[in-house]
Amino acid sequence: MKKDVINILFAEDYDDDAELLKRHIAKAGIKFSYRIVETRRDFINGLVDFKPDLILSDYSMPSFNGMQALMIRKEMSPLTPFILVTNTLNEDIAVECMKAGADDYVIKQNLTRLVPAIEAALQKQATINEKIEAEKALVESEKTLRSLFQSMNEGICLCKLVYDKDGIPVNYKIADVNQKFENILHTPRTQLIDKKGSDLLNNPIPFKIKEYRRMILEGDSMLMDTFNDKLGKHLLISVIPWESDGFAAIITDITAIKRAEEILRNRNT
Repeated sequence: MKKDVINILFAEDYDDDAELLKRHIAKAGIKFSYRIVETRRDFINGLVDFKPDLILSDYSMPSFNGMQALMIRKEMSPLTPFILVTNTLNEDIAVECMKAGADDYVIKQNLTRLVPAIEAALQKQATINEKIEAEKALVESEKTLRSLFQSMNEGICLCKLVYDKDGIPVNYKIADVNQKFENILHTPRTQLIDKKGSDLLNNPIPFKIKEYRRMILEGDSMLMDTFNDKLGKHLLISVIPWESDGFAAIITDITAIKRAEEILRNRNT
């Protein structure tokens, strides 16, 4: 989110130069608050207390220089934009500073570059912040989905199709399962991940592989009511597409329901 007023930390030992920089920035319509420092200690305190959105630093100052300020910023506040604004800066030093993480450098005799440099640095930082926030949101979303995945009452098995050299699906392998699926199969997750359907079912031709492929392509779904001899359980299996070449099998153990239905049928006969 763009701030209405930005905090600018000036590392500058000449008051007149600091005033000149402030006038250029204000003239461009940028609203800002500021703090001026000229010692290493004050610079560090400024990073901690003032929390700048931008650092404008002279290169040569009596007690420390721009490169030292850049290194401190890199350690304490690496995402804060940093622009060197100095009277003289030879090409080698400029390259060294840019390699060390400076966003730009401006010569005081050519301050027409100051505002564009500031705007570019702030825009770059805004883009980085948006990316960081998006990544954080994605991580939180994945955590939430993972929690829901693990806490569901139905067993869930996520599978990816396996293709031959001609691009024909010949198998599938398990990408992930939840706790309930482990319980239904009485098999730990570590023994299921990457296991192929043909191995899981003891059948060289995986169950309904063609139907799974058609379902994925058409965005369809499948519902099956089956009895698993090996497990001795009645299972209700709902299969839906998952990602571009996979499917999710959602399994409900309905053994108790089937037994109850059988008891009722026997009583009525």
